[in-house]
Amino acid sequence: MILRHKMVFERLLGKLLPRWAAILAGVLAVWSCTRLTGAEVVIAATADLHGCAQQFQQRIAPLIGQLHRQHGDSFIYVDVGDTVQGTLAIQQKRGAGMLPLLYAAGCQLWVPGNHELEFGFNAFRNLLQEFHGTTLAANLHSMTLRELVQPYVLRELGGYKIAFIGLMLRDMNNCFPIPAGHFQTLGGQPVLRRTVKAAREAGADAIVLLRHVGKYGGKENLNTLLKNTPEVDLVIGAHSHIADGGSKVGNSWYVQPPAHGSGVVKAVLVFDDKNRRLTQIETGIIPLEQLPEPESEQDKAILKAWPLQGLNMPALCMKKFTGSDLALYAVSSADKLQRLLQNKQKSRADCFKVFPYFDPVITVRLSGREVMHIVREYTAFAHKRQQFIATAGFRIMTAGSRLQDIVFDQERKEYTLAISAYAAAGAGGQLPGIRRILSGRIDFDQAENAPGILDVILKVQEENL
Repeated sequence: MILRHKMVFERLLGKLLPRWAAILAGVLAVWSCTRLTGAEVVIAATADLHGCAQQFQQRIAPLIGQLHRQHGDSFIYVDVGDTVQGTLAIQQKRGAGMLPLLYAAGCQLWVPGNHELEFGFNAFRNLLQEFHGTTLAANLHSMTLRELVQPYVLRELGGYKIAFIGLMLRDMNNCFPIPAGHFQTLGGQPVLRRTVKAAREAGADAIVLLRHVGKYGGKENLNTLLKNTPEVDLVIGAHSHIADGGSKVGNSWYVQPPAHGSGVVKAVLVFDDKNRRLTQIETGIIPLEQLPEPESEQDKAILKAWPLQGLNMPALCMKKFTGSDLALYAVSSADKLQRLLQNKQKSRADCFKVFPYFDPVITVRLSGREVMHIVREYTAFAHKRQQFIATAGFRIMTAGSRLQDIVFDQERKEYTLAISAYAAAGAGGQLPGIRRILSGRIDFDQAENAPGILDVILKVQEENL
């Protein structure tokens, strides 16, 4: 098989974007000089749309329609996750409404990303139910979701059988508090070997892996993952927001769509009709003009003056809202939070830029020693990510990433701590100590119905709770 990386400079609405063209031309590379002829299968792919519904409807959907008209039964459109989180409008609906847009535009296959679990397990199940295409996740182990997810599908396109395999990010049960046994995403290597074998036995002429991870990270390097599965022809990645028009990884070809709908991957699989085998892969990125997402009048409305100020404000609001003794929260940027607090004309939309993640606020009961262990690990975690630790009900003294001491406002035998559900679950495996301490302590019903951090802040600040 010849691998050919051909950047596709296509016109959308009669307009070629010069900025994108210059960027893509700078990395143009061709691995074959002569284009082979034969049947073609065309795959369009998006990833990391992050709730950009306006961009999808105005830019991506028309392009998908155009490609479908051009290529007919040889064409398929797929999405590789992190689809529903990232805009205020979608967040207020806990992710609902985005996936039906994709399906209406012709999206047949979808692999969930890590942010799909941000709103809780029940919301995740609702997302699976509202997508009327096929959800792929070979490494998802869940007795309650098994009827909603498939490990792979075989689609006949252009007279050839193409197997599409889905892989989610591993250890996703560490991103939200979920009862043991309800949900787990396993490591990819054994699952991929098993699924590739099944696809080949089912008569697949080519194998495409849709994986919500980039080339690196996700606890599984792509080279390592593919080492024992050289039968994978094409990998379409996601998650890292690093667009890739085409590159060789092991014996496979790799592409990754740009984030937020700023482009669509187009992959062309060329077959030798005489020998009925895949002979060539061409890939490229079709650039799209980025549109701003609209804000509602309510989200743009100016908020009244906030009574609670200072960088510890998020934790103070958490403590007040939940009635807890203590509160702990890692703020992504102290500078952004400071500017927000100083802004006398701030809106909900402005607040969302500082608190873009849903981050449900839950409470747990802990001893003073357990609080110390949790704060120690959380402090090191936040320092590594250059985040600011907001506290309420206690003060911390640190030296770099190391916690030196905690001073409680009031000494108790036990404390109720308000913390984000993401941190309590282990932050995707980055806070294993916290996950271990809180195992068996979390009220799962509370976590599923808990308000997000932004809602907590606005409730306290606007209503003076």
